[in-house]
Amino acid sequence: MAQICETLNVTRGAYYQWRTSDVSSREAAEQALLPAVRQIFRHHKQRYRARRSAIEIQKQGHLL
Repeated sequence: MAQICETLNVTRGAYYQWRTSDVSSREAAEQALLPAVRQIFRHHKQRYRARRSAIEIQKQGHLL
């Protein structure tokens, strides 16, 4: 582990703190939107990208 931390230029303490930390509110919100994003992407034959997907998600009532 020490070699990986050295390569990434982080302390072992910072790594273990990150590893044991709870999910941030932003990460939780992104995970909640993931099923909607995937559904929109599949529904539109994988042609919708970020801008169109965001509009569709907002139409469904999700906050971005």
